[in-house]
Amino acid sequence: MGEITVLPKRVHVYKRERSSFWQMRYRLPSGEWERLSTKTTDLDEAKAMALEEYQTELLKEKSGIPSSKKTLRYFAEKQIKNLNQSIEAGKQASTFAGYIQAINKWIIPILGDHKIGSINNNAIQQFERTRENLHKRPISKSMINTHNVVLRGILRLAVEQRYIKSSDIPILTTKGKGTSRRSRPPFTSAEIFTMTRRFEDWVKDAIGDDAKYRRQLLAYYTEFLAATGIRAGEEALGVKWKHISTYKPKIDYDAILDDPVKQAMRSIMDQLLVDDNVVKIIVTNGKIHNRSDAKQQRIVIARDSIKMTLSKIRLLTRRTDDEDYIFASQMGNPMKGFSSMFTKFLNECGLLYTADGRRRVLYSIRHYYTNMTIKKDNLPMIVIAQNMGTSLKMIEDYYADNMVEDFAETLSE
Repeated sequence: MGEITVLPKRVHVYKRERSSFWQMRYRLPSGEWERLSTKTTDLDEAKAMALEEYQTELLKEKSGIPSSKKTLRYFAEKQIKNLNQSIEAGKQASTFAGYIQAINKWIIPILGDHKIGSINNNAIQQFERTRENLHKRPISKSMINTHNVVLRGILRLAVEQRYIKSSDIPILTTKGKGTSRRSRPPFTSAEIFTMTRRFEDWVKDAIGDDAKYRRQLLAYYTEFLAATGIRAGEEALGVKWKHISTYKPKIDYDAILDDPVKQAMRSIMDQLLVDDNVVKIIVTNGKIHNRSDAKQQRIVIARDSIKMTLSKIRLLTRRTDDEDYIFASQMGNPMKGFSSMFTKFLNECGLLYTADGRRRVLYSIRHYYTNMTIKKDNLPMIVIAQNMGTSLKMIEDYYADNMVEDFAETLSE
């Protein structure tokens, strides 16, 4: 027997294959269709039950009581679909991929079968206990924060579709929970110098043109990171030649020259400063969000050494059109990453681990940039933070690594 209409375009009953029970299908106020078993073989009873369920949902809607028929799994899967669409649009690929992994590995397995309306503070506490038992080692604040962000997104989706109210969203916090991560170990200036020298032999030892090309590009990539403080990965690999420009800082000659010599010296100083351009890089893709909006783009002022690095990259890649990526393969495609190659290089150089056993990664170069900038430049910390696209707290907590001895002379005065 086919589907039987109880209320046109609103309520229907039908039977599944190999089942004697009638199923109900009715439309929720949100526009979604709800499907349930009536658990009866009597058609009249099934019709009455379906109509009653539908009218109950209408009454809830009129009374301002959200529907809570769906499980969290339903909204989690919708959120995964939304995240995948954002990734396809070029937004925060690595971040959103991490969110999807968290949903599939932790959120759905533990909370997936809970009704969305039952996700309260008690449910979250039970989730946290289960997660801790399954993880079998201390959970970091970073992991907890990722799960909180994901859960908020799922629950807000349920709010938007009127299955729960915004006031139903439980408290999600990292306060008093998890372990703080250890900061990534930085490189010292001496180690950066050692890397630069070792790269020369490492590139020569490469077998094949493509391997030699990739190793040389990695060498220039590390120089680029050290001169800009830009994050390794999406931020750096997303830079195109059109994102790089130079300009000459304005000099107030009137303030530094006496009137009698001002006109004569101006042309001389202009000639001396012809190569003293400042290199500006616009970061359009990164950790926080997609910066396609010009108002959201971050400007990075690079160190002067970047000029030589960019010249070497131009000679290597021969791809310098505005839309070309700075770090492009020989075929002109954007490089996907250098992490594994860099790890291999560090291991061969004996620089992979610090004396206290911490493992260095490409991100360690960003920490080197921070320490070097703090030590060498008399800049307000807020300026350094803005140039790096981070916060003062992040610099204090994770970047300024063991710097007391670096300022021993100043501190002892």
